[in-house]
Amino acid sequence: MVLFSLYREHVLEVSSLVFGPDPIQCTPMHLEEQITSTSAQDLWNKPAKSASGDKSWRRRTVYAIFGKRVLDISLVVLMLPIIAILLIIMLPIVIRDNGPFIYRHPRVGRTGKMFDCLKVRTMRTDSAEQLAKLLQSDPEAAREWAETQKLRKDPRITRAGQIFRKTSLDELPQLWNVLRGEMSLIGPRPVTLEEIERYGDARKDYISVRPGITGLWQIASSRYEMTYDERVAVDASYAKSVSFIGDMRIFWGTVIWAMKPNGI
Repeated sequence: MVLFSLYREHVLEVSSLVFGPDPIQCTPMHLEEQITSTSAQDLWNKPAKSASGDKSWRRRTVYAIFGKRVLDISLVVLMLPIIAILLIIMLPIVIRDNGPFIYRHPRVGRTGKMFDCLKVRTMRTDSAEQLAKLLQSDPEAAREWAETQKLRKDPRITRAGQIFRKTSLDELPQLWNVLRGEMSLIGPRPVTLEEIERYGDARKDYISVRPGITGLWQIASSRYEMTYDERVAVDASYAKSVSFIGDMRIFWGTVIWAMKPNGI
């Protein structure tokens, strides 16, 4: 199969094909977008890169291939009545400032396919402007943001949003993403297209699974001290070792963290 990559989104789609059993040939438009670097050959007077199919998919467990998806759907369906009640309670609290209830943001999913990740809005409607001003006026905050893409003391978050985040209630709408097959209950953090470019070789591991509502990083006691590269390593580690026992540990670890005073 011959594929031509033009944009970053296409590069992700091309790289996902490496998981299949068949060899592929890719003719990148830009050198920096080459997915593999094995043997080169002349194809239609353009340099092409050949890549052998990744046979590691054959070693994946039955749980990783089928069971995980069945578990996701079963648990979400069981939780639907409680979820509906909680969302109804949260609705008037969130829309006090006349902003939208649900926040949508593009994220990179399994095989590199983009999807709209859903959350209850926890930030002020002018959050983008507030962040820009903060990073310009506070060097320490700018350094923290550059290293982790997060802020310990984030002025953009509303009072209600702080509660929702500590209890992870803001992530309830992502259960719809799970039902649609875009996410899993447990998996790597959903990341943006800009972030995935920082994953390097780990990008291949990340797009081999569905991103999750919770995961290894969320239950790590030192997650706020982790550098971005360490977070990437955690995501890659999970993707390489998906198992039922591992997912149950993360699930109950998330429940325990959510019950703590400081939340997760």
